[in-house]
Amino acid sequence: MTSWTEEQEIKIKRFYDNELPSKQFYCKECQAFSPTSICNSCGKPELDLKCILYTEDSCKHSGYVIPQRCPVCGEMICPDCGSHNIQIVSRVTGYLSPVSNWSKGKQQELFDRTRNSIPVRGF
Repeated sequence: MTSWTEEQEIKIKRFYDNELPSKQFYCKECQAFSPTSICNSCGKPELDLKCILYTEDSCKHSGYVIPQRCPVCGEMICPDCGSHNIQIVSRVTGYLSPVSNWSKGKQQELFDRTRNSIPVRGF
């Protein structure tokens, strides 16, 4: 279960109450969101389109975790910290490769897979 910060919880509630759009433009210089591609605070043009829950923090978790979708924007997030800044790697035909390099269809196929565990006896 994702541990959202108090600020993120407020934004999720405001999103579900239709007070916030799912995505806004994000300025890395002043860490502010803007409804347009030009920053309202510093005037920087050509901002990145980001989810309202986005933070600059990278996911600190390593190892095997199954990512989940953000309840606001639908992008993949870390299920432990809620970070949107994650790198998903999968093994295909024996090689590890970043999922971000895959086509959208192949990425969706990966996330639609059913994962099963088989109990092993005698160990």
